[in-house]
Amino acid sequence: MASFRSLPATQQYNITLSHTVSASFRHILALSYIDGVGPSIIRHLVDLCGSAEKALCADPDDFRDAPAPLRNLATTIAAQRLDALTFADKHIALAQRYGIRTLTPDDTGYPLRLAACPDAPLTLFVKGHVNLDNAKILSVVGTRRPSEEGRILTQRLVADLCRRHPDLIIVSGLAFGIDVTAHRAAILAGRPTVGVVAHGLDTLYPSQHRDVAAQMVHQGGALISEFPFETKPDTYNFVSRNRIIAGLADATLIVESALKGGSLITTRYAFDYDRQVLAVPGFPGRELSAGCNDLIRRNVAALVETPDDIDDALSWDLPAAVRRHHDAQQSTPSLFSEPQGAEQLAIVQALKAEDGLSAGSICRRTNLNIATVNTELLNMEFAGLIKSLPGNSYRLLI
Repeated sequence: MASFRSLPATQQYNITLSHTVSASFRHILALSYIDGVGPSIIRHLVDLCGSAEKALCADPDDFRDAPAPLRNLATTIAAQRLDALTFADKHIALAQRYGIRTLTPDDTGYPLRLAACPDAPLTLFVKGHVNLDNAKILSVVGTRRPSEEGRILTQRLVADLCRRHPDLIIVSGLAFGIDVTAHRAAILAGRPTVGVVAHGLDTLYPSQHRDVAAQMVHQGGALISEFPFETKPDTYNFVSRNRIIAGLADATLIVESALKGGSLITTRYAFDYDRQVLAVPGFPGRELSAGCNDLIRRNVAALVETPDDIDDALSWDLPAAVRRHHDAQQSTPSLFSEPQGAEQLAIVQALKAEDGLSAGSICRRTNLNIATVNTELLNMEFAGLIKSLPGNSYRLLI
């Protein structure tokens, strides 16, 4: 190799690399701009040259004795080097402007579970400050067109798991159906949730989930993408996105799926990464049950009907206080649903005074904070005490 030389910032985007943006990120992102250079080639170049920066600044003469494809690649890199740096610096400047973290597998803060995957993304853009190495992380996926039973079951499972495990983070893909249902249930339970998207973080697909995405970031969760800004949600990006959903978590839970679909791709990645796959069984013959039932039949997935099944499969111990509450509930079953605790009693009184109140109105009438109200409303809906109405309002059923 020729003598190593450093690469300047471009004049158009004269960025200052800080502890939040590594030089490695800049050079890997620049290499990804080069025609014909993808993740596997970048890995090969880094191994060959010693670093992404050395690969980017190497002289074509250094490769005169190399095979023709590598010589041609070195020539292409040299010809596109300045444009590639301009591209990288533009996206780093945008990330800094919008408070988005940029990570490579070598950077502090890159999720360790994901780094352990052989095809881990070489770049990550992260909006939010969630701890991606949290003790317990569960991915929840499923069909974009769930049944009402599947939607409710997803809500219940996520809500119960969040209540049992205060250190749990829920990961999904922010898509229609099971994905966004899992995100919303985690938000209502006051837990962080992470959405992995198949496009740049300068946009959001589907646009209908902008409010959910904003709540996720505001509540300590995050939005994650491996794609630079201006990347559109093309079909092939979703398959790539699915491996991140699987790689970030201890396990992937699939609620409803036909025999083909993105959810099964996610579970395949999880299985290949030696992560636990969990599946909710469905009625034989139903299209939305076929994928889950097939995973269970082939011993790819553990059967899940209750949160206990998930705890057992993952050996997740309940905190002592949660365990005492859980045992007390199990030992005193009731034939009739009744309000539990002062918060639910206050909500019942508010709805008795005026039917059809919104969560915000209930907050004002009860002096409870919105996180508590949302959590208790979800619990009360599951218990059959109230019914949610269009417009985020509620009706008392007792």
